[in-house]
Amino acid sequence: MLCAHYFLPSRGLDQLWNTIGEELRAPGLQDLAQPVLLLDAKNIKTLFRADNLVQAVNEFKETWQFSINSAALVPEQTWIDIGKEIVADRSQQDSGYTYLWRDCCLHNIFHRFQLWVHKPGFQRRSYPWALTDMSCNITFSPGRRHPFTAAGLVYSQFYGSIKEAFDAAKVFPFNNTNLEALAVDPNLHKLWSCENGQGKQTWDRARLLKSYLK
Repeated sequence: MLCAHYFLPSRGLDQLWNTIGEELRAPGLQDLAQPVLLLDAKNIKTLFRADNLVQAVNEFKETWQFSINSAALVPEQTWIDIGKEIVADRSQQDSGYTYLWRDCCLHNIFHRFQLWVHKPGFQRRSYPWALTDMSCNITFSPGRRHPFTAAGLVYSQFYGSIKEAFDAAKVFPFNNTNLEALAVDPNLHKLWSCENGQGKQTWDRARLLKSYLK
């Protein structure tokens, strides 16, 4: 399947969108009538990094107001992702520090988020980190009747920053089946990789070893 991308000048968007609306009101296309445009942006938190939330929000609003006409958005279908990262202080930055969430701390936070509301309807999912006993990540979302839902909170996640490195590679600890290749004798692997060998295995042992050590 081939995908094509077209960049349209802003002065022609209104006319194009009105034409699309007219075409979709034609007989036989009523099921596609009233279309909406989906605006999605990911990985932009790094563009608005700041030492406090107020500064980050102000910088985001400045870019938002310049780029987006908020009057055309549907408030009930507009979400903004806000992230907070806890890092080592300057006296510790010369050492290798990785902060992971403790399971007991996350469960305590979860209970506080429920606000002791009767039948809060919170959905929770925990993700143990690399088979460790006391560290994990957690994602939870409030129920429809919870005050957080009325305030606009869709979901909340707590995870260690080290997760970002594995997300980028789309491979998590102990989930990479290619790591089993490290158990193969290097000489046998070399034989399998050559043209006259018994197969076409082309593992990059150096890369796999680096991934394993991380």
